Amino acid sequence: EELSKIEVGSNEWFKFVPKEYRGQLLQQMVVTKIRSVLFVVADTNQIIYSVLILAREEDIEVYERAQKRVTKNLLEQFVSRNKNPDWSGIENYVKPEDLDK
Repeated sequence: EELSKIEVGSNEWFKFVPKEYRGQLLQQMVVTKIRSVLFVVADTNQIIYSVLILAREEDIEVYERAQKRVTKNLLEQFVSRNKNPDWSGIENYVKPEDLDK
């Protein structure tokens, strides 16, 4: 059987990759810098289906920009609400303005 190839964001992507796995797959592509992954759906006895997922660099860039916007927003909210957070010092590692780059 021939392996189906699908692109991130295509109709097939939304059909074959359950929503609870999409972010995880994209995040792993960002971190590993790998632009194709084998996604396998199986039960305890057999493989139900598998697809080769391909991501264009533009897809990864869109995901990274969105991720940075969300992270920046959450970080800004955290910092503004917690002038003395229990784990103060986060600003030594990540600043909201760093995420603008």
